[in-house]
Amino acid sequence: MPIFMICSTLLAVIVVAYYILKKYNPIFVFFLSGIILLIFAFYITGTPIPKTPSREYTSF
Repeated sequence: MPIFMICSTLLAVIVVAYYILKKYNPIFVFFLSGIILLIFAFYITGTPIPKTPSREYTSF
């Protein structure tokens, strides 16, 4: 399984570099590739996406 994740990460790097070199907007390319990698990793490994703890609201 780790070798599969390494290969998929390298493939994602190549795809992102391709779209960056084709002059697509880098912000959207990095943003969408990050979301796709998170979803892909969630479904393959079953590891939940980290959730930040909610803050308690304090009055000033």
